[in-house]
Amino acid sequence: MFLSLILNVILLIGILVMCIHYHWIDRFQERIGLKDRPCSQDYLTTISWNHTMQSLSYEADVVFFGASLTSDGHWEDYFDSLKICNLGKSGDRLDMMLWRVPQITAVHPKKVFLSMEQNDMHILTINEIEKAYNTLIDTIVQTNPQAKLYLESLTPLNERQFGRVCDNVKIRKVNELIERVAKERGFTYIDIYSIYEQDGQLSMSISTDGQHLVPEAYLKWTEAIKPFLN
Repeated sequence: MFLSLILNVILLIGILVMCIHYHWIDRFQERIGLKDRPCSQDYLTTISWNHTMQSLSYEADVVFFGASLTSDGHWEDYFDSLKICNLGKSGDRLDMMLWRVPQITAVHPKKVFLSMEQNDMHILTINEIEKAYNTLIDTIVQTNPQAKLYLESLTPLNERQFGRVCDNVKIRKVNELIERVAKERGFTYIDIYSIYEQDGQLSMSISTDGQHLVPEAYLKWTEAIKPFLN
C-alpha cells in the first residue's frame, strides 16, 4: 500500500510537471474561453506598468516590441542618434503583448519593430497564431496611427538544444505567415531568420542556449534593420 501511494504521488508530480511545461492548462483555458478574462499576476503587473509609462512625458523615435530576444538587444548602442525605447519582455506571448500595447502608445514612436518570437509556438496552432498576430497588429495600428510598423521574422532555433519547444519547420511556416501578412496589409517585412540560419539551425557559436543570442550576434540583426532607420 505504501509503495502504491508513493507511485501515485510520483505520477501526480509527473502530470503537474507536464502540464506546466507544455502549457496544457493554458490551452484548456483558451478552449473554454477563460483566457479572455485575464486576472493573472502578469496581467495586473502589466496594467500597472502601462499606467506608469502613460504618466511619463517621453517621445521615442523607435520602439522595439517583443519578448526576450528583443529585451536582450542593446539597440541604443547601435543607433545612438535615435531615441530608442526597448519594450521587450522575457517570456511574452502574443496575448501578453496585446496587454502591453498601451506602453507603445505612451511614448508616441515614429517607428515600431514588432517581433513575436517563439513563446507561442508550442501552445498555438498556425491558424491561432495568425488570428492573434493580426489582432495585435490591429491594436498597434489603431492606437498608434502615426507610427510606421515593421514586421520581423522569427529567428531559428538550435533544435538539438531547444527542439523540445518547437522546430524550425514550424518557425519557417510562421515566418511565411508574417511575410504574407506584411504584403497583404502594406507593412515592411524584415527577414531575421536567414541571417542566423546555418545548415538549417541556429549555430551554438552565437547562442547561449539554442534560442537566445550572445551579445555580439546582435550586430547582424542591427545591420538588417539599419536601412529602415536612416
